[in-house]
Amino acid sequence: DRLARAAAELPGLETFVCDLADESDLRRLAAHVRDHLGGLSLLINHAAVQHNYTFPGLGNSPDLAVIDAEVQTNFSAAVKLTALCLPMLAQSDGGAVVNVTSGLALVPKSSAAVY
Repeated sequence: DRLARAAAELPGLETFVCDLADESDLRRLAAHVRDHLGGLSLLINHAAVQHNYTFPGLGNSPDLAVIDAEVQTNFSAAVKLTALCLPMLAQSDGGAVVNVTSGLALVPKSSAAVY
C-alpha cells in the first residue's frame, strides 16, 4: 500500500483514505482534521480524474455517469471540501486554499472535453 509506505518513510506523516466523490467521506475527512489535527491552515485541492472520450464517440446512449464522476471529483469535491474546511481556515492565522489545475485548462484536448 503506497500510503503505508509513505507513512513509514516520512515520520509524522498522517494519511487518510477518502473517496472525494462520497460526501460522507468528505465530512469524515473534515471532522478528522478538526478532531485529530486541531484544525487547518492550508487546504490544497489537487485531486483529479480524467476520462478520455469525445462527445460524438459517446454514441446514441452515452454513459452520463462518466461525466458525473469526472465533475464530482474535479469540481464538486473541491468546492464541498473547501466549504467544510472554511471554519477551520477562518480560525487559523492566514488560512488559505490552493486549487491546483492542469495544463489542459490552457491547452485542452478533444478527448477530454469535460476535464
